[in-house]
Amino acid sequence: MLSPSAGVHWVLYVCVCVGVQGSDPSQYEMIQKMQMLQKRLITKTEEVVEKELLIQEKEKLYMELKHILARQPGPEVAEQLQSYQATLKDKTRQMKVRVLALGIVMCGIVDFLIRFGFGFSHVGRPICGSETGHGNCEDSGDRV
Repeated sequence: MLSPSAGVHWVLYVCVCVGVQGSDPSQYEMIQKMQMLQKRLITKTEEVVEKELLIQEKEKLYMELKHILARQPGPEVAEQLQSYQATLKDKTRQMKVRVLALGIVMCGIVDFLIRFGFGFSHVGRPICGSETGHGNCEDSGDRV
């Protein structure tokens, strides 16, 4: 690769050959063409160096983004999350049903104990919403 400082050498060479202009015009034209081509070569070389630096910078950014993307969850994780959410929703629904059933059973047990006088001061008074004991318990302080 030629650097801009390499241009000093060909300028000196051309200066030495300027005396050739009068004696051999074709050789002088060749030297001028060579000088023009060397200038273009230096310009193109500088452009290539700039573009290589840009490419290196872009490659560095690409690698950083590639590492960031590698840490991101893929579509499998999203599918698994949806599956977990559906399972959680189903289990929550089941738990609500069981809690409701447990409340009904507890009301029935407390109602039974009260009716048959197993050591409660408020014997005969139903604490649940109905006489059968299958309603919602309203007074949680009366439970055993």
